[in-house]
Amino acid sequence: MSRKSIKPKQKHLSIEDREYIEEALKRNLSFKEIARFLQKDPTTISKEVKKHKITQKPSGFNNSGKQCVHIKTCQKRDICNTGKCRYPCRQCQNCTLVCPDYQKNICPKTQKAPFVCNGCDKKTSCRLEKQYYRAAPSQREYRETLVSSREGINMNTEEFNELDALIAPLVKQGQSIAHICAAHADEIPCTERTIYNYFDQNLFSVRNIDLPRKVRYKKRKPKTPKEPCDYAARQNRPLHIRIS
Repeated sequence: MSRKSIKPKQKHLSIEDREYIEEALKRNLSFKEIARFLQKDPTTISKEVKKHKITQKPSGFNNSGKQCVHIKTCQKRDICNTGKCRYPCRQCQNCTLVCPDYQKNICPKTQKAPFVCNGCDKKTSCRLEKQYYRAAPSQREYRETLVSSREGINMNTEEFNELDALIAPLVKQGQSIAHICAAHADEIPCTERTIYNYFDQNLFSVRNIDLPRKVRYKKRKPKTPKEPCDYAARQNRPLHIRIS
């Protein structure tokens, strides 16, 4: 858990930061202590934990009814009106769906900082619904959110319609996207690459087939990374000197 005391340049939390948060919560460190170590604001740590905490339902068939606040005093039987049930309703898994007096029993520790059960010493014996913070799922959810936030069109309907009204007639006249972007740089609010992406998504009133040069090109294939050279195998090799 050692970390260099260098002020981080990145704005977002990294996987190493999240792993430290998970470990620190197990040790019952406060948000202030975690934030001081990561050189972040305590509110950032609090929002991170509350946003990415995972709910874990209690295991076992009969644990649903045991989450009710009336578990100790409930004497109800046969709420389903089947006439065949011989057991108390608090032992039934359908208690949460049928009983009109059901109230979920929520652990008060999850309603205040640190909002999770990572460092709770009673989590193995507790029958209530638990909340945990895990670094790996949090990082994965963060990456998915980061990617999805950059998808779609980064302009409203009116702006996009104006862009389409500008580009479509010029493309039909035979002008290329590069020429249009160069001649109307002040009117186009995005890059040339973005316009090509919009063409690939068929968002404009014109299509890729209206671009005479693009339809001639084959789709690019993703480059496969080359395997690193094993320089250790070249050591102590005899030199071959070519004599002309």
